[in-house]
Amino acid sequence: MPAPFPQPPEERGPPRADADPTGDARGKLSRVVAQIGELAQERAEDGEVTLAALVERLGRDSFFALLLFPALILVSPLSALPGMTSLMGIFIALVAVQILAGRRTLWLPRWMGDRRIAAKRLAAASAYLSGPVARADRWFRPRLRALAEGPLATLPLGMVLVIALCMPLMEFVPMSGSLAGLAISFLAAGLLMRDGLLLTLGGAVSLGLPTLAWAALS
Repeated sequence: MPAPFPQPPEERGPPRADADPTGDARGKLSRVVAQIGELAQERAEDGEVTLAALVERLGRDSFFALLLFPALILVSPLSALPGMTSLMGIFIALVAVQILAGRRTLWLPRWMGDRRIAAKRLAAASAYLSGPVARADRWFRPRLRALAEGPLATLPLGMVLVIALCMPLMEFVPMSGSLAGLAISFLAAGLLMRDGLLLTLGGAVSLGLPTLAWAALS
């Protein structure tokens, strides 16, 4: 059995949406993308960035940011890499399960933490996403918070988990991985920013995924 990703002693309890105790959602989406880009630049000499390094940069207790970044990768040009949809789907499922289980920090198996992404490609993906994400930051804000907090938050998390578990099959359906990433991006961003309207939009895209995937095949 592979050795586990290093885990601090404090493991369980209510998951934190992020490390910001003020609840200020402004700029959160852009910060996630900026952190990815900064890490890619720092590792430019190495040429690669491990998934474990990305997790450490975003914070292993920032669960919703950790849901968001792989979903954003799937709506970037990185989604074209073979196996990326499956890898990100498994990662998203692991994060979602651990949020639902009440863990306070993320655990990853060693084999996943050691997976590498080319730093140059990661930097390009960050640059590709920075504009749209900055615009989204201006539109989305905390509202309809009952949908993003408490018991009702388990519904979008459940939708994220179901989509993520289906993603390895999406390797064989053109564009479906990117569509799944878009749906999860809306849901994860809604949870991160406590925006119930964004969660509603993500739910609508999620429910329409089968139709969208069928259209992509046609």
